[in-house]
Amino acid sequence: MKIGRYIFLFVTVCTFLIPDNSHACTTFCFEHKGEWIYGRNYDWTIERCLIVVNKRGAAKTAWTQDNPAQWVSKYGSVTFNQYGREFPLGGMNEAGLVIECMWLEHTEYPHIDARKGLSDLQWIQYQLDNFATVDEV
Repeated sequence: MKIGRYIFLFVTVCTFLIPDNSHACTTFCFEHKGEWIYGRNYDWTIERCLIVVNKRGAAKTAWTQDNPAQWVSKYGSVTFNQYGREFPLGGMNEAGLVIECMWLEHTEYPHIDARKGLSDLQWIQYQLDNFATVDEV
């Protein structure tokens, strides 16, 4: 009987120690019988999410002020978007490539140079539109 009380006390204390507002990201994949299984959660401060079907052959232009990149999508994809159609947080293309945005507090980006420009979320869409594998990316 005492062990039951200790377990109850432990679970109760742990429950009060869990933060009541967490914005953690989780993405996982594993192989099962030669097939890959992929999953993710959607913990963001904005609760709304758009699920967008992106067709192949669509002409696209980046939303940057200077020197925007332009391309035509080679692959169709399904993406999870929070801020609009061309700004996915992640998705999968028809070739099986999966790209996800994960939060890293102290990310540093290189300085702007002469190359064509893309925003960080449009970079996800660009990869899904143009590449079939991680090696190609």
